[in-house]
Amino acid sequence: MELVGSLQRLIVPGRCAACGVRAETLCRRCRVALAHGRYAAGPRLVRPSPCPAQMPPCWAAAGLDGVLRVLLTAYKDADRRDLAGVLAPLLAAAIRAAMEAPRLPEARPDGPRPSVLLVPVPASGRSRRRRGDRPLESLVVGAAELLPGPVRVIRVLRPVRATRDQSGLDAEARRVNLAGAMALAPGAVDLLGGHRVVLVDDIVTTGATLVEGARALGAAGVSVRAAVIAATPRRAFATRPAAVVTGESTVVAPPKPD
Repeated sequence: MELVGSLQRLIVPGRCAACGVRAETLCRRCRVALAHGRYAAGPRLVRPSPCPAQMPPCWAAAGLDGVLRVLLTAYKDADRRDLAGVLAPLLAAAIRAAMEAPRLPEARPDGPRPSVLLVPVPASGRSRRRRGDRPLESLVVGAAELLPGPVRVIRVLRPVRATRDQSGLDAEARRVNLAGAMALAPGAVDLLGGHRVVLVDDIVTTGATLVEGARALGAAGVSVRAAVIAATPRRAFATRPAAVVTGESTVVAPPKPD
């Protein structure tokens, strides 16, 4: 798939992945819009509303709106893997915030500083077959290269049963859909022991995916923090005022008319 994308770019003039004008990857106007989006001051600790039990502390580099929403969709579903150079630095910033936050448990407080292990949320078999690769994992690897210190990416989570497509599901349906859907790969406990672990995804909406990933990693006895590129402002319920995530705080906003 990446080879096909590269050949297409040799034949077809480059287009901005956000607005479609002639440009390589992203035009100047869209780069400015991305830089001035929500969370422009840097990653924030975010909590979905309502926040599920066992939600790991999670840092998001940006809010999911405007240009960034278009870019993430284009990267994952429109073969725009050239956007990795735009998205990986955002993910790296969120991971770094999770790594450096106060009171992050040290696995060996009296010994050498432990390395940080980045654990990507596993893709379902359905999405791997559709896309032909693991786009999230590629972004995590790119982000790791931008981080200081010993940082490794390890694939230790695996899906153990089929799940429904999450789009269109409310918070409770997503929780039920993902409960017990992930497990540790054989030998993962030995790989994870003595390290700090950051669970990584591209987007957080209800938190159900991160909760399930943290639950599975908990079998190794590790303390987990999470990092994502973007947090989704959303309505908790379609029929009444909803708490909308805005970084560490929430505000009440009436639902928009359909």
